[in-house]
Order: sequence, then structure tokens, then C-alpha cells
Amino acid sequence: YEIEVTDQGPVKLKYNYFGFEERSKLVSFSDGETRKRVNITLKRKVSDIKEAVITGEKEREKVPSIVKLDPKDFQALPSVGGGAVEDLLKLTGSASSNNELSSQYNVRGGNFDENIVYVNDFEIFRPFLVRSGQQEGLSFINPDLVRSVRFSAGGFEAKYGDKLSSVLDVEYRRPKDFGASAEIGLLGYRLHAEGTNKSRSLKYIAGFRQKSNKYLLNALPTQGQYQPLFRDFQIFTTYQPIEKWEFQFIANYSQNEFIFRPESETIRFGNIADTKQIRTAFEGQENDNYESIMAGIGTTYFDEERKLSLKLQASLYRSVEEENFDIIGEYFIGEVETDLGQENFAEVVSEYGVGTYHDYARNDLDATIFNIGHKGNWQKKDHFLSWGLKFQHEEINDEINEWNRVDSAGYSLQFSEEEVNLFSVLKTELQLASNRYTAYVQDLWNVGGANSRTSVLAGMRIGYWDVNKEFFANPRLTLSYAPKMKMQTNALGKLVESEKELILRLSTGLYYQPPFYREMRDRQGQINRDLKAQKSLHVVGSMDYYFPMWGRPFKFTTEAYYKHLWDLVPYDIDNVLIRYNAKNNAKGYAAGIEFRVNGEFVEGSESWFSLGLLQTEEDILDDFYWAFYDSEGTEVEQDASSVVDSARIEPGFLARPTDQRINFSIFFQDHLSNNENIRAHLGLQFGSRLPYGPPGQVRNRNAFRSPFYTRVDIGFSALLFDRKTKEIPESSFLNKFERIWASLEVFNLLGISNTVSYSWINDFNGRFYSVPNRLTSRRINARIQFRF
Repeated sequence: YEIEVTDQGPVKLKYNYFGFEERSKLVSFSDGETRKRVNITLKRKVSDIKEAVITGEKEREKVPSIVKLDPKDFQALPSVGGGAVEDLLKLTGSASSNNELSSQYNVRGGNFDENIVYVNDFEIFRPFLVRSGQQEGLSFINPDLVRSVRFSAGGFEAKYGDKLSSVLDVEYRRPKDFGASAEIGLLGYRLHAEGTNKSRSLKYIAGFRQKSNKYLLNALPTQGQYQPLFRDFQIFTTYQPIEKWEFQFIANYSQNEFIFRPESETIRFGNIADTKQIRTAFEGQENDNYESIMAGIGTTYFDEERKLSLKLQASLYRSVEEENFDIIGEYFIGEVETDLGQENFAEVVSEYGVGTYHDYARNDLDATIFNIGHKGNWQKKDHFLSWGLKFQHEEINDEINEWNRVDSAGYSLQFSEEEVNLFSVLKTELQLASNRYTAYVQDLWNVGGANSRTSVLAGMRIGYWDVNKEFFANPRLTLSYAPKMKMQTNALGKLVESEKELILRLSTGLYYQPPFYREMRDRQGQINRDLKAQKSLHVVGSMDYYFPMWGRPFKFTTEAYYKHLWDLVPYDIDNVLIRYNAKNNAKGYAAGIEFRVNGEFVEGSESWFSLGLLQTEEDILDDFYWAFYDSEGTEVEQDASSVVDSARIEPGFLARPTDQRINFSIFFQDHLSNNENIRAHLGLQFGSRLPYGPPGQVRNRNAFRSPFYTRVDIGFSALLFDRKTKEIPESSFLNKFERIWASLEVFNLLGISNTVSYSWINDFNGRFYSVPNRLTSRRINARIQFRF
């Protein structure tokens, strides 16, 4: 502050501030003195503000272990997916992914198709034909609209649907006032608006997104012209005409376009002693279009006196997908000089493989899914009863026309002297119409009263599908023991005392996953209508330990689980495309343990560290191969002249495609010590090597391991403007904004080009080469966000 006076004084200054003692000071000037600096310190009114102690009981989770995600965290996370919920989910330790371009994730040894997603109680579906993360586009979940996120990685309640691995339950906001935001960056832009009418009986929230991965895809090894464009619009509204009734409406329109004209690609692979290079020149293009629309309506009746809630809802999902590509690749395989002493070190010294492959597809798929259902909740004393019924009708029309030609050294494979053979051909038209019926009932009650330390959640889920005529009944049970937790805070809200708390849970139950169209279609393009549900028995034991550290609350969670699997449908994964065998001819298991500690390592910002250990294997019941031996019992090739004996070998248990033994992740937030408006956000993923093998070989199925998946993304954000902290003229342009944030993000900070899948190339002599398909390298992104 600065005060101008007209004489030499003395001048009496009074200092006062709420909660502090008032002080006065006389200031005078000596002869010739024109400026004087005055500093003063006020004492707090300790006697006037007495410490208030607030004692309460923290509401504990009485259901199977649930991970709750804060919308503020995934808004700030540096994300290739544009702040998607799934990108933060991959850092929890239970979910994992080795593809930053995809929003799909694996949970405890399961694949992408084993996870169910709900938004405001409506089940969400994804496109069927997507082959790679480059084509996938936007996740359904719009982060600008989210209010809460709940995730369970196993042992979940009977009210959730029929999947083997996990459930993601997302709820969109019901706004109380008008608000809006706009964000623009190098990857696209997002807009959102929300508000109510004057009586607040009508509430709405809507968002529009447009994204282009061109900037990222130019960092891929395959050089060419990328023209991806993904856009979607969503709206969620509620209307409450009278006190006990509410009507809901949700809608989403999504359009993903992917155009790609490849030109060339150079990839080196192998090891230090044996390094090879494959150089490919391309002709042709790929043009894919995935268009979908989803709409849902619902009405809820709630009687507060009776604590009764009844809900009726219906939804329609429609998807029209086109996949068109016609690409020729001419490749040259060469040997790279690895001797450091040679002048031509790291250069190709010889080319011993030349070939051509031609991939062609004209695939069209139309899918329509309609469902209608009822849900209810009723609380009576210490019991909370839930139930539900659902009918779902599905129609799938799939036209497949794709083939592949492989030429090695001028000879088409498979070789014939009479005609030119194609390596693979798939041409068929498929239609599938079906009806599903499901129902559930469950009860949550406290054993011994409302303040009991023990609670029980028991439920039953039943279902029937008219295609395979299979009926199922899945009982599920969770036991929870949770002692009381007391907290004491002072008048400033600072935690001064906390009783440590331990919560133990044990969950078990049956989880059946009736087949969907994707599992039913085999490698030859035929539908197996007799395919049964894949089945699993979950046993999950978990512990939540709450403890104070540095005067702030922390939580340590550990979960051990075992999943017994049977009637499995074996599959292989290529990028995000899952190819099923369409047979229930496997059994398996998944077992592991997870650790997670989260809390405010930096005051005011939640972070966590997580570690997951996993092993999952399967035994394909009807697979075998022949081994051949010479007279000394040494295994030899089948066509060797020394063959005198043979044996039929059954491989037994082998690693499943998602057998990632170690998954370590960090989500960390920090800010400057003297300025909380300048923040840093870091996401780290480390995954151990995933199994893979050459296609169609029983002996070498998943016999090899890909490199580690390691990725670090870091972002820096700064609050450029906050209307609450600055006084500005009403006529100022800035007065239109509530806040302005600017962010700078570094994707793949370490510059590691991870491997997402392998392409298998063979020469005329039958030798196979596994060529890695790698992901994006380091990229920098900038974005700015305006809040109204």
C-alpha cells in the first residue's frame, strides 16, 4: 500500500483485520524525509476464536471394493485421449493397456470385451469393426459432463451386467446454475454448456468434441497421409415437474472418419547380435467410417417417506460401420551390420528376403440394439433392497469381403503350379437377431443395526438368451467388516487427530458372459449359434487401511483375487482387434494381488502409486501337435530322413494374450510452493512383456514375449485468470470468463516407441519373421481452456 500525506505529521495509522487484534502506529517525518516504509505484524485473537472440534463418522463402502475417480484429476491428466476417464483408469493398477491411442483397457487378465460401461444407468456399446487405436476415435464418456466415476475390477454386485472382468459406472452432472467451457489444442477442441430454467425443474448439460490424431499419427513409423477426424455430440437432461417424479433423456451422436494413404515404412528389429531391417513401399489407401447414435429415456419415482425409488428406462443404439482398404506393400528384408569395428556399422549389408502383400477389404456392418428395463430400490430399517428387470433385442447385419495375397520372391503363397492362390479369403453375409432377458435382486444389510461393524451384500442375477437357449443363475456375496472411524478437525478444517481404520472385505460369486456377435464369428466368417456363455468364479479379498500422515488422510488398499474360468472362447489380439475361435474349448484361471496407496502427498492435490501382479493361463482342450524323433530320441523335423518315431503332444496350460505379470503406475500432482495456480501432473505406466506367437501354430502359441511397455506423460498447467481473485471493470473483455487455464503437455516423455502388436511375414522357404508394429514417439501438445 502507499499513502500520500500533505505535512510531516505525525500521522496515526490504524491496522485491523478480521480475527486479529487492532493496532495503531504514529508515523512522523524528519526534516528532508519524503518517503517512509512501515511494516507491522498483527496478533491473532486467540481468546475470541475458540477451537471447535467436529466429531463424525466417515461413511464407508459396504459394497465390493470400489475405486472412485475425481473428475478434476482426469481433466488435468496429460492424455492422448483428450482427458478421457479411461486414461486415468489405466493408472489405478487394476486396469492396464499397452496402447495409448485406444481408450480400451484390460482388467485382471481379461480382454476389452469383458468390461461393461454404464452412463447414468444406460449400458454403453462400442463399434465392432475397429482394428487399431488409430481408427478408434473418441471414447463415449465426455469428461466435461462427468460428476462421478465408480470402478470395480471384480467381485461386483448382482445389479451390474453380465461381463467377466469389470464394471465402470459413470454419472453425468445435474447442474444448478449456468456454466460453460471451451478448450482448444493441437489435437482438437471441446465445447460444453449446462444450466437450468428459473424454477430449476429442467436441467441440461451438453458437450461437443472434435479431435484429429493427425499430429500424433505423424510420429508413427509408417509414413503417409493421415486424415483422421472424430466428432461427437452428447446431451443429458432431467425434468422434474412435481416433487416425486423425474424424467431423464440422454443422447449421443458419434462419427469417426479415418483416411490413410501409406507411403513407406522402415523398421528395425531383433537384438544386438542379430538385427534385421524391413523396408516397405506402399500403394493404395484405407477409408473407414464408423457412425453411431444412442438415445435413452427414463423416468424415476421417489418416495422419500417410504424410502422407495422406482425407475423405468429404455435405450436404442444404432451403428453403421464401413471398412474399406486396398493396400499393396512391397517389402525388403535385410541384415544390419552389428560389428562396431566395421565401417558400415548399422547399415544394411545384405537383403535376403523380398516380397509383396496385398490386403483388400470391403466390409459393412449394421447393428441395432434396443433395451427396456426397470430398476427399484427400497430401504427398510437396516436393509437396502435392490431389484431389476431388463429385455434387450439385437439385430446384426454383417457383410464381409476381404482377402489377402502374399508373394515371396515371385511366388504366391500358398504355392501352386496351376493357379495363383490367395493366402486367405473371407467372404460371407451374416444376420443375427436375438433377445436377451435378465433380472437381479440383492439386499444390503447391517448385521446388528445401523452402527454395526459388519455388513452383508447378497444377490442373485439370472438370464436367458434365445439363440443358444442357455439359462443362468449367478449368486453373489460380499462380507464387509468396518470399524468406526472418528475424525477431529479444528476451526480451519485442519485434521488434528484421526483414528486409524481397517476395512476388510470378502467377495465371491459366479459371473457368466453370454456371447455377443463378436465372440460368435469364427476365423472363417461363420456364426456358432450354439456357443455358450463364458464362465467365471470370482474370489476377491480386499483391505482398506486409512491412516494420517503429515496431518493429512491417506489410504492403503490391497486386493488379492482368484478367478476360475471355464467354457472360455480362445482368442488372439492384434492391436485392438480381437479374433475369436468361436468355440467353448478352453479353461483357465487368473490370479494376482494389487497394492495402491493414495493421498495428498502434496497438500491439496491427490496422487497415488499402484502395483499389480498377475498370472493368467488357459488350456485349450482340443489342441495338439506332432513331435518327431530320431533313433536316439532327439526331436527332428518332420521331413527328416532320420525320423523313426512320433508323439502327439498336448501343450496344456499356456499364457493368455493378456498375461501381463507386472503392472506399475503412478499418478502424481504437484504445484509451486508459493503459487498453487501453477501445477504439474504426471502419469507413468510400466507393464511387463505380453505374450504373442505366430498365427495358426499350436506349438508356438503365445510362446514369445513383447518388450516392456513404458510410458511417461507430463503436463504443466497455469491459471492465467480467475475472476474471483481479480477486480476488473465490468466493461472488460475478461469479465466474460470465470477462469482461463493454459496447459503444456509432453506425451511419451522418455521417447520410447512401444510395441503394440506384430505382423508376421514369411518367405518362400517357410521362415517367419515377426515385425513389430510400434506406437507414437515423443510429442508436445498445448491447449487453453476457458470457463464461463
